Amino acid sequence: CRAKSDSPSLPPAGLALFFWNEPVYVHRRQEEGPRHMQDVNSVKPDERLALDLMAAIRADAEAACAPSPVEMVSVTIDVSSEAGQDAETIIEPRIDRRTRTILFTGGMARQGDKPLMKATAVYRILPET
Repeated sequence: CRAKSDSPSLPPAGLALFFWNEPVYVHRRQEEGPRHMQDVNSVKPDERLALDLMAAIRADAEAACAPSPVEMVSVTIDVSSEAGQDAETIIEPRIDRRTRTILFTGGMARQGDKPLMKATAVYRILPET
C-alpha cells in the first residue's frame, strides 16, 4: 500500500529509495479526520506549553516592532524537562537583537529555577501597512 506524501521533506509517494539491494517505499500513516495543534483535545501538555511560549514570544516581538508587523522566519524549541502538574509555570520572552528588517528573539518557560523549554525565533520586520 502506498500513501500519498504531501510533505516537502518526504519524497513523493511511491518513490523508491535505493539504500539497500531492494527498494524501500516511504509510507505515511493517514489519521482519521483533521488533527490540528489548536484542537485542545489532541494537544499534549508539552505541546500546549510550546504554543504558549511561542504566543508570548510573538506578542513580545509584535510589541517591540509596532507599528510594523512581523512574520516568523524560523523557530527552534528545546525541551529540557517535563512540567510538574501543580507548579506554576513562568514564561519569559526576551529580545536578543534587532536590525532594521530582522528581529532575533526567544524565551524560556520554567517552574521555579527548573527550565522546562527554551525557544529561539527569528522574525522578519515588514514595512508598515
